[in-house]
Amino acid sequence: MKTKLSSVVMTHPQRLAHAKQLVATAGLSGIVQDPAPDMPSSPIRTALRAWGAVAPEASHHLVVQDDILTVPFMTDLVIKCVQRHPRAALAFYSNWNSRNGTLVRLAALAGASWIDAAPLEYTPTLALCLPADVARDFARHTTDPIAPDDDAAMARFLREREIPVLLSVPNVIEHMGVESLSGNNHHGIRRATCFYTGDEVIPRLVEGPHLRLPHWLPSLFQGEGFVLSEDAEGGPLGKVLPWEEGLQSLQARCSALAAALETEPPRHIQKVIVESFGVRYTNDLWAHGVMLGWQAAGAHRGSPPPDTHDPIRLKALESLGPSSLNADRRSALTEFEAQALTFYGSTSVAVGARSRSLGQRADRVPS
Repeated sequence: MKTKLSSVVMTHPQRLAHAKQLVATAGLSGIVQDPAPDMPSSPIRTALRAWGAVAPEASHHLVVQDDILTVPFMTDLVIKCVQRHPRAALAFYSNWNSRNGTLVRLAALAGASWIDAAPLEYTPTLALCLPADVARDFARHTTDPIAPDDDAAMARFLREREIPVLLSVPNVIEHMGVESLSGNNHHGIRRATCFYTGDEVIPRLVEGPHLRLPHWLPSLFQGEGFVLSEDAEGGPLGKVLPWEEGLQSLQARCSALAAALETEPPRHIQKVIVESFGVRYTNDLWAHGVMLGWQAAGAHRGSPPPDTHDPIRLKALESLGPSSLNADRRSALTEFEAQALTFYGSTSVAVGARSRSLGQRADRVPS
């Protein structure tokens, strides 16, 4: 079947001017407006119309939201991506502090271009492409609930129909710093995990490796470190424990990883992080980076290690620290603090990767 893309931006009349600009710059097909803009905000009300606006001849349908920045070659990029993954839901944005954001960061550190999404988290709908029949099905069979979250409704729908969701690495969408019309201002600054728009994006997404969902995942959220693993019902990444307890429950404390976690951080930067953010956060950030680097090094076994100067990798490392803070602290972050977080996090990732690559394989650790 020939690939033909239809695309719309879903918007509210207050942002119609920016929506028109998006259509012009990104090559989108049209605009779908909130059908009841004077009623209480409900993103899914507009989303259902947007997903139903599939062109008759389209094989795939892209919906983007109006509070984004994107690449000028967006539609060309999406067409090439759906030709590679024709039956998947493709998400081109991940929130930097979400589980999916951590997965994208892991994939960027491993040199991958796609990674499976976290199945028990909301589906990122800021820029999502579906097969045309799936898009029409969502519009027909999803009701407009009192809870207005289109991303949660999409996640339920795709799980029920066993449609895989893949996350692009890098993100080719950035969230704009505008006031939320959907009541999400309490989330604070929201950004992509690794927004990048260089010329190599298309060949990377067309040809680069696809990383499968790991058995476990370190997480650093609101200043605290966790480990996500399979829950009692077998749900991937559904069990959440403090990171030390989580590793012990996985029996993942092999000698090399344990040694890496005991590595002393650079004291001059550690002191800065402690003074700004406290001892608990400083320790959890270090452990998180070590575990993330460890997993990334294991993910590319058998392939050449990723370039440490890869701009996508560097973008993912830049967002590691700021994304892990609570909303108030994130908004007050100084440039010096942000640079210190990046250096500290990058160093911990390098420690974990180096320990994994040393190859102490007497103990087996799930990836």
